[in-house]
Amino acid sequence: MEKPAIKLLSKQKIKRFELAQPNIGQTPEEPMPLVDYQESQVIIGAERMIFNTKKDELMLISAKDIKFVTPAWQIDADHYFTQIEEWLKICVDLAEGIERYATPSGPTGQSSALERLKEIQEEIEKMHQ
Repeated sequence: MEKPAIKLLSKQKIKRFELAQPNIGQTPEEPMPLVDYQESQVIIGAERMIFNTKKDELMLISAKDIKFVTPAWQIDADHYFTQIEEWLKICVDLAEGIERYATPSGPTGQSSALERLKEIQEEIEKMHQ
């Protein structure tokens, strides 16, 4: 069992640090391995971590991307939300009747889901920078 650790590194290389998810970085957008990274980095490791903000937000801000990795998912935030935007646009186009479903009785018209889909689309567009 690894002991809790906080490592502050300017440009030193870290020899070994066991990640909780062994498959991180198995995609084309993979992060550079900790041992190969040449710039400063902060590494925090423990059996459990709790970030508790009692009054305001917890902000994760990155110049490049934020990765979320669990046993079942590896998500690059920029890529994920871009895909959600594109998927939602297709849904709205289908609901408006711009795009058509092929059905046995012919193409479909406007969907009753259109109003709610447009509301969701507006909320997602507010988040896009």
